[in-house]
Amino acid sequence: MKVSTLKSRTHRIWIEIPGDEANPPEKIWVDYRPGELTLAVTEKIRQAMETGFESDVIFVVLSTVLAAWDLQVDVLDEFGMPTGEFRQLGNSEEDIKSVPLSFLGEVLAAIEAGARPNPQRDVTLDDGSPQVEQSVTSQTGTSSFAPQTD
Repeated sequence: MKVSTLKSRTHRIWIEIPGDEANPPEKIWVDYRPGELTLAVTEKIRQAMETGFESDVIFVVLSTVLAAWDLQVDVLDEFGMPTGEFRQLGNSEEDIKSVPLSFLGEVLAAIEAGARPNPQRDVTLDDGSPQVEQSVTSQTGTSSFAPQTD
């Protein structure tokens, strides 16, 4: 397998944004490339940590691994007023830096959680047989894992 193939694979995570009195909760998808986290990126993260600004670390990670996300911004006219149209945010420096830091922190936390080993692996069932996970695709197109039953 080529390293470029490993680096290009994407994973989708979902971030839930709590609602309030005026807005219902929403789920936002984020596609990222876990294979882009390399030792070279780890060195950049270490250097960013030395600055003492957590936002620098978040930017280094997201600018490296972010493939796409379900975020939009208002398109503004020449006077700075919303036109009623929206533009999809990309993974450019300008777009990443325009997103609230609290949301970027949630995205980073979800990526970190997805990178951790699955605690259910190597678990045995009550009868001593190994638990086998089976991928289940929901109607929304997302996958989940459930124990296989006979």
